[in-house]
Amino acid sequence: MERRKVLFTDGMSNDFLLIITDAPKEDIEKYCRWHNLMMENGGRFELFAPLKAQHYVKELLDSEIDDLEDVDIIGFDTCYDFGQYTKLTEKVESFRTVKIMAGMTQEFEVISTNAPDNVIRTQLMYISTCEEEGKTVPENPYGIIEEFGYVVNVLGCQDDFDSEDMETAIIDAEFDYYDI
Repeated sequence: MERRKVLFTDGMSNDFLLIITDAPKEDIEKYCRWHNLMMENGGRFELFAPLKAQHYVKELLDSEIDDLEDVDIIGFDTCYDFGQYTKLTEKVESFRTVKIMAGMTQEFEVISTNAPDNVIRTQLMYISTCEEEGKTVPENPYGIIEEFGYVVNVLGCQDDFDSEDMETAIIDAEFDYYDI
């Protein structure tokens, strides 16, 4: 994807961030949700870490040190308002079985949850970012999902199921931890 200037704002506040990136819209929207989640959980995180892990990102302006007039001078191609990404989705009423895989390692965990896909992705993205930054991974790997009011029941991992079990299992969704 071609590089472009992306402006991030935050509702009615004067906060802004301007970057150059080649990240597609879907990944930027995921980042907006992740950013809001991190802000809700204390605000201690490296800006754009999930995007930087997969895409080119160059930070140009930050409202903490730059003036809004600089945005007018430089310009931007696309704008995302963090305030539009606060509500992840409505809760999924019924539980479903989800398989979370770890790439080519053949390791996986199967859970039963009522969380929607984007909340699960946000949880996995958070853990991935902790690992990439050398920070301690949370003791509860599903803490963010539970903080949003959803339920997670761990059904087992690759050591608990044989290949025959998995062939007949009804899996409603799969996530590869390394493709988040």
